[in-house]
Parts: sequence; structure tokens; C-alpha cells
Amino acid sequence: MKKLHYIFMILMSIVSFFTLQSVNNNESGNKAWNTCAGAGCHNSSSATTVASISLLDSITNLPVTEYEGGKTYKILMTGNNTSLSQFGFQLRETNNKGTFGNFPTNVGRQASGFITHSSRLNKTNLIFSVQMTWKAPAAGSGTVSFDGLINAVNGNGNNSGDAVSAVKTVSYNEKVVTTFALTCADASSIGTLTKNVAASGASFTLPYTGATTNSSYSAVNVSSTGVLGLTARLTAGTFPSASGNLTLSITGTPTSNGTASFLVNIAGKTCTLTKTVSAGSSIISNESNPFQIHFQNNILSIEGDQANQIQSISAFDLNGRIVYNKEIHSQSNKLLINNINLNKGMYVFKIQKANGESFSKKLMIQ
Repeated sequence: MKKLHYIFMILMSIVSFFTLQSVNNNESGNKAWNTCAGAGCHNSSSATTVASISLLDSITNLPVTEYEGGKTYKILMTGNNTSLSQFGFQLRETNNKGTFGNFPTNVGRQASGFITHSSRLNKTNLIFSVQMTWKAPAAGSGTVSFDGLINAVNGNGNNSGDAVSAVKTVSYNEKVVTTFALTCADASSIGTLTKNVAASGASFTLPYTGATTNSSYSAVNVSSTGVLGLTARLTAGTFPSASGNLTLSITGTPTSNGTASFLVNIAGKTCTLTKTVSAGSSIISNESNPFQIHFQNNILSIEGDQANQIQSISAFDLNGRIVYNKEIHSQSNKLLINNINLNKGMYVFKIQKANGESFSKKLMIQ
């Protein structure tokens, strides 16, 4: 008899040990999912409600509408019963894709896969509230759903007077996360660049995708390689939409002809943009023309029986840059144009007639 009593005491000690372990580890009892409501346990009641099951950003504590794969969130379940101030609960992710953690006191994972209480919980700020973390599954897992119920209790030590809510279900779709990229292959440009001529009206159009709307990007000022002397510029700003175009202006004066290259970095992504620089217009002097052209003491003289048909006169340096231009409205066969200030060197003077004919002549200015 003493032996049987001894064995019974040992068994009770073992049961007590595991029961205490269960409580100390915030584990709950042995109730299956949603079996607390009904005969033999607690009564279902519309007086108890689950107000919300929400995923919160772990940093901002703001609710999210979608989840990102692999990211950890706070999950908050709230509810209410105006008459009762203590409660128990059950919460599960029906898909079992993510991982719950950081359980508060007297809360833990049930063996059958849901989260519940190990002893009564108290209202917080007049509502039933329980919060823990939930780590989302890997990207590509798709929609996840959560079920939750709350049992409002009166703490009388038995089931009478308790009230279990209906199950509330919420679902979250996976957020499709796009990666910002510059579409370098589709970049285009406008305007022309000429050796030794200051850039004017030249720019690149660079498409992008995957931007976060209204996120900011820094200014870009990139000097050219290959052909030197140019800069590609982008003013700092924000992306107006997820995809679109950025415009980079080209400034400066190219020092040679060839290809100017610009390695730009925008929001951490790089792209090499190129632009051709021409050597300039090649103006050939036509010595056999109906005009006699002379330049001396900053005075250009033009004579000929067609001089009264001249519409304009231009002067170019040997790089093709226009250095002088004047519209002409003369009725005389001899023109004198004063105050043409040009440095010493070789120039090409081009005469344009009203009928479209043009003639040119090289002149050395001493």
C-alpha cells in the first residue's frame, strides 16, 4: 500500500512539473481550435467581439495593407465586451506560412498550431488587446489569412457567465516589391554637339522603372570622358511615379570631336550615356563668284553687279563656328560694312542671295 502511494506521489510530481513547465513557458492548455464555445465549456455571445486583427509595421507601428516576404511585423488583435474585463483568446494563421514570436506573459503557442493564453488576461485601455510578432514567409508565398476569437470571462472560476465571440478572419496579400532600375538601353538624346562650340539645347532622356512614388533622388553633375569639356546635369527631385523619364541637360564646350561619355549614378543605379560630338561645318570657299570681297580696318567691302541681291552675310572660323552674321537690305552694287571686330586669322565669308544662291571666300585678317 505504501508502495502504491509512493508511485502515485511520483506520478503527481511529474504531472505537476510538466504543468508548471507549460505555464512557465507561456504554453496553454489542451483545448482544440474553436472548441471553447458551446456546451460543456463557454457560451457563445454576440456581446463579445473581435474588433480587428492587424499587421503593424515593426518600426512605425502603423497598420499595413500588404505584407512583404521575410519581413517581421507586429500582429495586434483587439476586441471588446462592455460587461466583462478579463479574457482569453485564440489566434492562428490558417496557412501556417509565417512564424509567431515575442509572446507576452501568459501567452504561447498551442500544440495544434494556434496561439492562446495560459491564464486570464486583463483589458488594456478598456479593450481586449494582445500583441506579438509575426515573421512573414519568404517572398512568393502569396495570400495569408488569420483567424481569431476572444472569450470574455468574469473570473468566477467556472464557465458560467463567460462569452465567446465569433471567429474573425482577415487576409493579407503579398506586396509585389519592385526593384528600381535605369533603362539604359532606351536612353535617347536631343540637340547637337560641335567641337569648340558651347552646348545649347542638348539633353538626355533616361527612362526608369520600379521607383517608390515621391521618393527623392540626388542631383547629378557628371563630367564627360572621351571628349572632354562637357557635363551632364540632373537637378535633385522626387520620382513622380513608379516609372517614367528623367532629363539630364548637357552643358559646357567640347574640346574635340568624337564620343562624349557620361557615367551617371541615380538612386544607386548606374548608366553610361553617350553623345557624338561633330567636328563642325566644313565651309568650302568658292573663289569663282560674282563678288569682289575685301576686308581691311574692320571694314568689309563687297562689289558686284548682283550686290543689290544680297540677303545676308556671315563669317565662320575654320572650326565652322559662326562669328558674324548680318541681314542686308541694299539697293547698291557696292556695300561697305563697318565695325566688324574679328581677331587675326583665317575666316570664310559667306554671301547669301535672296534667290537662295550662296557664295563664299576665304579671307586672312591681319
